[in-house]
Amino acid sequence: MSGGNGHDPDVQHVPPQLSLVGTTSSRAVMDRWALALLALHTPHQIIPLPDGALGLVVRPEDAVQAGTTLRELEQEEHARAVEVAQTPPVEHIPGWAMWFSQALCAVLLAFGMLAGGRGDHTLWMAQGRMDAGLVLHGAWHRMVTGVTLHADGGHLLGNMVFLMVLAPVVVQRLGPGVTAAALLWCGAVGNAVTVGVHGPNFGNVGASGGVFGILCLLGLVSARTRQSRLGQNRWLMGVGTALAMLMMMGFGEESDIVAHLGGFAAAVPLGLLFPIKPNGKAPLGWKVLQVVTGLGAAATLAAAWWVAMHTPL
Repeated sequence: MSGGNGHDPDVQHVPPQLSLVGTTSSRAVMDRWALALLALHTPHQIIPLPDGALGLVVRPEDAVQAGTTLRELEQEEHARAVEVAQTPPVEHIPGWAMWFSQALCAVLLAFGMLAGGRGDHTLWMAQGRMDAGLVLHGAWHRMVTGVTLHADGGHLLGNMVFLMVLAPVVVQRLGPGVTAAALLWCGAVGNAVTVGVHGPNFGNVGASGGVFGILCLLGLVSARTRQSRLGQNRWLMGVGTALAMLMMMGFGEESDIVAHLGGFAAAVPLGLLFPIKPNGKAPLGWKVLQVVTGLGAAATLAAAWWVAMHTPL
């Protein structure tokens, strides 16, 4: 008997020299069975049965192995169906998460309008830009203030769009306070790493390190919350997708690759340790964490700019 999944429409019963190992009225199910036997190089044939169902027959010496294969296949299908049934539905991003993400973009836009671009030579740009030489001489606040400044309108717009795409899910699951703090923290760490790598003769502005930190958080949150039907592969998919986006978008010719990598890495402990908001009403402890981290980020940024504006060049 030749292998394959074809059948003779004139056959109305099981030939005496063959063994029937499975019957079904579903052509899709039969095709899965036949494909499994084909993968094992087990000769088989699909035949029509008098009641309109389909039968899968094999040689008697292959009957035990074929029957075991079909049972394992059905067990896998049942387990997959149970997992799908138990997987919580993907939540819609609430309006407040979208609004908060827009508020973060509005803050960056406000600083962009105040400070202008790198070539505008404004007071804000002069006092706040990330200058590695000045940082190494004690102007640590510039690692924070530099996060809020951008080289030009295109640089600012790119970070704002990227943030609008990435931030809402992170805001929803980790919270607004944690997201704001992470944006500032990852941006500052990215600047610190840049100072260490490039040395004193380097300057930089922009929230890219913080934005790539949010990208890292998105991947970790996606893996932790398992808002998909990926089973154990959710970590590979969540983190792998974030790394792929980092490679595609963080390594441009004019990009500060070191800051991108530093900001991305700085988000790893945050994404692994900070609590995920459960479905439904948020617990009190989670709300307190948002207030503390949010106020901490705002105070840190305000203090950094206060020092910047009161430090002579």
